[in-house]
Amino acid sequence: MRSPYVGENVHLPCGGNETVGSSVDWRYTPQYNAKSHLIIAGGYLVKDEFDGRLNLAGSTLVIRNLQANDSGIYDCVKDAGLGEKYTTRLSVRGKICESFLCLHINVNSGSSCKMINGDIS
Repeated sequence: MRSPYVGENVHLPCGGNETVGSSVDWRYTPQYNAKSHLIIAGGYLVKDEFDGRLNLAGSTLVIRNLQANDSGIYDCVKDAGLGEKYTTRLSVRGKICESFLCLHINVNSGSSCKMINGDIS
């Protein structure tokens, strides 16, 4: 899985690409060696520290409108916390600038260069 960018949506399947038929628990650990938080238990949202951006599609955790602080470790455990555990490390990348303005002034010649949306004028 490629690292998603801020603002994108991500789908984290429990157990790789397979669909788990039983209920699942999802835990979130914001950083290595930090305390994990139970966010979904038995298929139901229990703690929404994601401002309403979480959804469960079958056993797949969906996070909408990713934020940089969503990076971390996501653990899924099948059979309501009693089955196999699957771990996904999510690293959210900074937003790609869709448009930018770069102004370079050459003091010696007095020329300037503007770059807008990748076009130089």
